[in-house]
Amino acid sequence: MEILTLAQTMELEGKAYYEQLAAETEIAALKGAFTFLAVQEQGHYELFKAMEQGQQSATIANDVTLGEKVKEFFSSLDASFALPEVIYDYQTAYGKALAMEKESIRMYTDLAAEVSADGKETVELIIAQEKGHVRLIESLIDFMGNTKSWLENAEWRNIDAY
Repeated sequence: MEILTLAQTMELEGKAYYEQLAAETEIAALKGAFTFLAVQEQGHYELFKAMEQGQQSATIANDVTLGEKVKEFFSSLDASFALPEVIYDYQTAYGKALAMEKESIRMYTDLAAEVSADGKETVELIIAQEKGHVRLIESLIDFMGNTKSWLENAEWRNIDAY
């Protein structure tokens, strides 16, 4: 199915982009978040590849919730944290990541209508993870714009488990 090949390509592009963002940041918490996202994109790629090869019973690993990972990434920061003086245009970089995730959700929603029941369940789990990625990236954009208030109120309320 051509859409599965496209999905694999999108996931590998997402993985490469998150690895690039992880390499470019000096902030350990952000590096961890982008590394986590890259690992998830690799897992999605492997699931789509298995589906393409007819392995409809492929399962998705969901052993760690996004909320737990976000708390882990940011737990080392406190209200005295300051952004590096030289920081690249994170809004553009993270905006691209956000657009990629939203496009994945749109495409995978279409894909779910075309696959078997087993495949549909897998695709729906991937969609749920992609929606979690959207929430994480939106939170990172908010964090970068409002670092002090985020760290003073470190409850991470806006990140749900998926």
